[in-house]
Amino acid sequence: IIAAPAMAVDFSTTGYMGIGYRAYQNVGGWDDHVYTNWVQRFELFFHAAASKDLKGVVRFRMDSVPHPWGTAQTGRNALGTWGGEQVTVEVKEAYLDFKIPGIECPTWLRAGVQGFLVRPEVFLAAWGPGVSFRTSMPLADGTFGLSGGWGKIREYDEKVERAVEIMKQKWTVKGENQSANLFFLAGDYKAKAGISGGLYVAWATGNMRADNVTDPIGVTGYNYDAKGNIWWIGLYSDGKVGPFTYNFDLIYNTGREKHKATVYGERESEKQKYNGWLVRGVLTYPYEQFNFGLGGLYVSGVNYKKLAEKGKYTGFVLPFGTETMGPQGDSLIVLSGWGTGPGVVGDIGWASVPWSQARVSGMDLACMGWPGVWGVRLFADYKALNWLTLSGQVAYWGDTVKYGNAFEGPVADKKYDDKDIGLEVNLGAKIDIYKNLAWRLVFGYLFAGDAMDGKTAAGQKERDDPYAFVSTLIYTF
Repeated sequence: IIAAPAMAVDFSTTGYMGIGYRAYQNVGGWDDHVYTNWVQRFELFFHAAASKDLKGVVRFRMDSVPHPWGTAQTGRNALGTWGGEQVTVEVKEAYLDFKIPGIECPTWLRAGVQGFLVRPEVFLAAWGPGVSFRTSMPLADGTFGLSGGWGKIREYDEKVERAVEIMKQKWTVKGENQSANLFFLAGDYKAKAGISGGLYVAWATGNMRADNVTDPIGVTGYNYDAKGNIWWIGLYSDGKVGPFTYNFDLIYNTGREKHKATVYGERESEKQKYNGWLVRGVLTYPYEQFNFGLGGLYVSGVNYKKLAEKGKYTGFVLPFGTETMGPQGDSLIVLSGWGTGPGVVGDIGWASVPWSQARVSGMDLACMGWPGVWGVRLFADYKALNWLTLSGQVAYWGDTVKYGNAFEGPVADKKYDDKDIGLEVNLGAKIDIYKNLAWRLVFGYLFAGDAMDGKTAAGQKERDDPYAFVSTLIYTF
């Protein structure tokens, strides 16, 4: 046996710590109560590099989200418990990253628990086990890049109890077997002129079986099985034309799931078809100390009548487990994360996690992702001082859901199928205390329309307009 010589390993760390204060009303729920809380998140990356072609990375996370400071909870997500000493360290990523030797075109392979990121502001931002690759090569006057991967969403056969919706009814599953996988392939081209664009496809596929299912009236012993395939195809382009900078995304999703179940002694089946799309564009123009911008968004909404009668889900969905809504930051109230900086400490909007991660069906292939909305927004940033940046935005949001509303769900009476979400105003300030320590103050108010008044039936009270104030202190290193 010949012992391999020990290799010198260079260790380095990166990360961030964020502390946030939030005060809000009618954001994420309709009770007119004013909520206030403090939250915190700390993330630490350990990089162990044997060479420029081989490294291992571990990412730890400690936070008090969703359990804020002062919580009576203990353990995971309870960093803010009085007395400290909580077992709250999570491993978010742990992977090997290395260049494959012997290939003329430099190609990197990443294996382990990692972040799968494809246009994370609008599409895929999910973490889990799997394998991915990336490569690039010169082409004409630019660079062509190719990346892809496989993620293992689910693979288990175990006793687990959870609620699933089968044949339009809420059932309880006590024994479950499920396999689900995500595959993606993306190509992009970056020209020297400063314009880039690309195309990607993603495929979520899986099957599921559940035994000892309890039906809505409490009878146990039925079984349920399902299989599904959901596809996404996306186009995008980023670049600079003259003084203008732009970002553009267009995504379409399709697919189907087939569900079978024993219902009151008889075998029944139903299909759920997916057909949704999203388009988003942002244009910015710098002028002296200002940066002016125009943004547009359209997301197809659910038609609850077609869903109930024909099994057609017309809303735009995302791959299961995606955490896209935090980084997109198009608004503070209706969407999530505008002006609050990286991390979850300022992420309190209606479409933030966990709303965006809710299952569309009983299978772990797709999540709700973006709500069915359209919007136009005008925004501006002003560099008032070297350490102070002021921001403002005005946005109008409309509802694209039919026989219901984006955040209020389906309605029995179509007269409550409203289209006016409202006018949102956002104001923000970023104070650079040090180069890597920033304090952000953000306020948002929604002059709510009928689609965001919390009223979905006769006799219900119309709720107050939603608003939120967020203060974040974020240290990056």
